[in-house]
Amino acid sequence: MIIDTALDRVGMARAAARLFSTLSGGERQRVGDRTAAAIDAGGVWPAFTGVLVRDGYGGYAHLTGAVHAWCGAHLLRDLRAVAEGDPAGQVWADALATTLLDAHHAACAVRHAGQAALTPEVLGCRRSARAG
Repeated sequence: MIIDTALDRVGMARAAARLFSTLSGGERQRVGDRTAAAIDAGGVWPAFTGVLVRDGYGGYAHLTGAVHAWCGAHLLRDLRAVAEGDPAGQVWADALATTLLDAHHAACAVRHAGQAALTPEVLGCRRSARAG
């Protein structure tokens, strides 16, 4: 199971309410804030062993049973902040963000075309872009 903590708040709240209601036999539970105690209060997260796609918030760090993956949107925002903070000195951040977005668009195009994988030519372009 993969849970993305960066989903829109309304959709996440609705999904969480249904999940907590199901897991607690219909008893309503307060979701609370994003402290470790509030995260654990529903009893779901401490036992979670899937992939947790998240931002850098430290409140999830104690969930050691899950595999933690950085949210792509948060990574791109972080790279933009680095690049904007020192445009001349941190050109790597813009280059990495561009490479990630190019790879994303290539993967979307492949899926849209019904293909299972990127062609060797497209992979070669990605590697060349990454190498600079």
